[in-house]
Amino acid sequence: MANLVNLESVHKSYGVQPLLDGVSLGVGDTDRIGVVGLNGGGKTTLLELLAGIVPPDDGRISRHATCASPWSPNGPNWTMRLPCGRP
Repeated sequence: MANLVNLESVHKSYGVQPLLDGVSLGVGDTDRIGVVGLNGGGKTTLLELLAGIVPPDDGRISRHATCASPWSPNGPNWTMRLPCGRP
C-alpha cells in the first residue's frame, strides 16, 4: 500500500539555523510514529511539515489524495492523525 505522507530530501531552516537537512520519511496507514529529540532539534517543525502547516525550504512532500488535515492541538500535547479513506 502507498504511504499516506512522504517526505523526500526535505530541508527546513529558520534564519541561519538548519533544523532538517535532507530528511526522507514515509508514513504508512498503519504506522505509529514517535518523535524524540533535544529541545530545538526540529521535532515540532517535522510534524508541522508532515501536517502541511509549513512548507519545506527545499525537497518534496506528498500526501495520499484522500488524506484530510491531520493536525490538531491536544492540550499540552500535539496529536497528529491521518484520517484517510481508502479508494
